[in-house]
Amino acid sequence: MARGALNTMSSKKASKGMIAGLLPDEMTATIRSLVATENLYLSATREVATQLENLNDEFNYTKDRNRST
Repeated sequence: MARGALNTMSSKKASKGMIAGLLPDEMTATIRSLVATENLYLSATREVATQLENLNDEFNYTKDRNRST
């Protein structure tokens, strides 16, 4: 086999991911869907945590300001 052919085959396998050929396509699609969903949930929880931290900081600032006057 020519060296170029090996590089082409390797790049095709790499583009499909590490599990290419090990699992059926339907299962691979399901796994990718679950990972995408998990990433969305992680992103949403980080967003909520950031908003709560900002509200807490604002509350602490307001509380300290009212106490000193």
